[in-house]
Amino acid sequence: METRIVVEALTKENYESWKACMESYMEAKGLWKYVVEGGNDASDQKKAAAALHAIQVSCSPAMLKKIIGKTTAQEAWRVLESYFGSTVISNEGHTVKRDLALKFLKAIIKDDVTEINGLLDHHPQLLNTKLLTIYIPGFSPLDFAILCGRSKILETLVSRFSNNDDDQQKLSNEELKLMVSNALCYAVNEGGDEMINIFDCLTRGRDGLLTERGPTGGYPVWNACYAGCKDMITHVYSRTINKLRQDGDGAEAARIILYAIRFNLHDIALDLAYRCQKNNQWKHTVAFALGELASDPSSFPSSTSLSFLQRCIYSCLIVNQPKPPNGDDVRIFISKQLGIKELYDLKVSHGYNQTILEMLTPIMTTVNYKYIRSVGIKEVIINAVKFGITKVLVELIRVNPDILMFRDDMGRNIFLLAVLHRQEKVLSLIYGIGALRKVHFRSTCDRDGSTMLHLAGKSPPQRLIDDIQGPALLLQRELQWFEEVAYILEPVDRGATNRDGKTADDLFEENHREMVNQAEKWMKDIAQSSTVVGALIITVMFAALFTLPGGNNQDTGIPLFLHKKAFKVFILSDTIALTASSTSVLIFLGILTSRYSAKDFLTSLPTKFMIALFFLFISIATMMIAFCSAATMILKGQLSLVVPIIVLASIPVAFFLWLQSPILVTTFWSTYGPGIFDRKMKNWL
Repeated sequence: METRIVVEALTKENYESWKACMESYMEAKGLWKYVVEGGNDASDQKKAAAALHAIQVSCSPAMLKKIIGKTTAQEAWRVLESYFGSTVISNEGHTVKRDLALKFLKAIIKDDVTEINGLLDHHPQLLNTKLLTIYIPGFSPLDFAILCGRSKILETLVSRFSNNDDDQQKLSNEELKLMVSNALCYAVNEGGDEMINIFDCLTRGRDGLLTERGPTGGYPVWNACYAGCKDMITHVYSRTINKLRQDGDGAEAARIILYAIRFNLHDIALDLAYRCQKNNQWKHTVAFALGELASDPSSFPSSTSLSFLQRCIYSCLIVNQPKPPNGDDVRIFISKQLGIKELYDLKVSHGYNQTILEMLTPIMTTVNYKYIRSVGIKEVIINAVKFGITKVLVELIRVNPDILMFRDDMGRNIFLLAVLHRQEKVLSLIYGIGALRKVHFRSTCDRDGSTMLHLAGKSPPQRLIDDIQGPALLLQRELQWFEEVAYILEPVDRGATNRDGKTADDLFEENHREMVNQAEKWMKDIAQSSTVVGALIITVMFAALFTLPGGNNQDTGIPLFLHKKAFKVFILSDTIALTASSTSVLIFLGILTSRYSAKDFLTSLPTKFMIALFFLFISIATMMIAFCSAATMILKGQLSLVVPIIVLASIPVAFFLWLQSPILVTTFWSTYGPGIFDRKMKNWL
C-alpha cells in the first residue's frame, strides 16, 4: 500500500514543490484548517496530531530537526515557511516578501538612511515585521539596527514609530514600549559612544523605560552592570539613579550595588553606599552589598591570599584612600607602580571596599536580632565566617554587638562556625572580646551537643585540603586546630560528649584515620626516595677520597695537588657531602621506622623531615662543589671549559632548591613559626 505523502521529502532545494503537494494532501484529508487556524481543541486533537504528523514524516532528517519541539501543525508550518518560503511571517500576521526583507536588512547594515526611508515609504509593514530569517530569528528592525550599531538608522525607525499614521501598521503604546524595552536589552550590552547614542535615542522622552523591567526581569542599568561595559554602565546609571530614588526601589538598587562591587565598578558602588546612608528604606541594599563583600575573600587585605613577594610589593604601593561622595562623581588619584598592575588594582579595590563597608555598617546599629535573620544579614555573617573575612565581622559587631549572639540554623555562633570552616583569623577574634565574653562563647554547644572541640574533630573543608601541600602538613594543621581549641575550652569541657555519646577525641580519630594513613604513606615515600639518593652520594663521595684528582706522588703517596686551594676545597666539600648525606640517610631511616601515631605529625616527624631534607640539600650542593673544584684542578687555565662545567653543575642544585625549598620552608614555618592563631590580639570590641 502506498503511504507516501509527497514525492520527495523536504530539503533546502524543493520547498515550493513540497509545499504544493502538502497543501493538496492536507485539503484532501481535511487537515488544512489546522495549519491555517491552528485549532487544537480537545474534540479535534486526533486530527490536529495527524496534521502535525503529516508535516513531520514529509521532512528529511535535517529539516525535521528544525521543527522538533513544535506542538501544532501551524507552528511547524510557519517555521518552515520562515526558513524557505518566499514570505517572512511576522508575529502580528503581517507578511513581506523575503527579498524585500533582505533588502531592508542590507540597508540597515550599510547605514543607508535614504534607502531605509524609501523602503518604509512604500512598504510601511517592514517597520513592524519580525524578521524571521535564517540568520536573525525573531528580531525587530530596532533590534537589528542596535546589533549593527547604527544610531542614525535607529533614530529614523524610532521617529517612524512615533509618527506612523497608518492605522493598520500603528503600534499601541504598550506594544511600542515592549519593543523599545526589548531593544534596550541589546543596547546596554555593548559599550562605546555609538551604543550610548543609541541608548539615549531609545530613552529620549521615555524616562519610564529606565525603570521598566525588560525580558530578563531587570532594569536596563542591571543588564548593563551584568554585561560589564563600564562606559555604558556609568552612563545608564547616571540616567537611572534619580528615578530609582524617586520610586524608592531599594531592591533594584541592591541588585545594582551587588554587581557594581562584583565587577569592581567602584564609583557606582560608593555612590550607592552614600545614597543608602541617606535612605533608610534601602536596608535590603545594605544586606546585598555586605553579602557581596562577605562572599569574596579578596575583598579585604586580611583575607586576601598573597605570596611573600606579593605582600612586600602590596605594602609598598601608594594608594589614596577613596573618600565618601558628596553627591558628585567620585574620583580617585593614585600613583601607579610599573609592572604590578594586578596588585595595584587589588589595593585600589580594597580601599573602595573598606570605605563602602565603613559607610554601610552604621545603618546596622539599630537592627535587632529578629531583623538580622530576616533581611539577609544572616547570610552575610555566615559567608564572612566561611571565607575568613574578619573585617566585615569586626565592623558589624562594633556597631551592633548583638551580632555576637547570632546563631545559624544549627545553633552555631560565629566561633563555632569558624572552627567548622577552619578560619583561624575568625577564631582568633575570641581573644579580643574580653574575658567575660570569652568564657561565655568558648563553652557553648550547637544543637547536636557538639562543642568547639567536637567541630575541630570533624574533617577539614575542601579549601584546606587544596591549599596545604601534602597530607602530613594537612594532618599537622588539623592537630594544631585541635590543640588550639582544647586550649580555649575549659578543662572540664574537653571530655564532653555530644548527642551520639562521642567525645572530641573519638571524633578526631574517626574522621582523621584515613588522613593519618595518607600522611604515613606520603612521608614514607619521600623518605625512601631520599634514602636512595643519599646512599648514592655516600658511595660516590667515599670513593672520591681514594681516587683524588691528579693522583699521588709514587714515592711519598702525597697528593700532587695538595698545596692548591682548589684541592683543599675539594677535600672539604667531599667531607661535608659525605657527612651530610650520611646524616640525612640515618634520619630518613628513623622516619621509616617511626610508629606514625597521629600526634607524631604535630612536631616529631616534621622536625625529622626538615633536618633530613636540609642535610640532603647540603650534601648535593657540596658534592657539586667538589666536582667543580676537581674540574678546576684538572683543567687549569682552560676557562672556556671550566666555566660551562661550573654552570652545568649548578643546575641540579638550583632545581633541587627550587622544587624542595617551598616544602622545607612551609614545614619549618608551620612547625616553629608564630602559629596560625593570634593569642595576643588586642581588644577590638
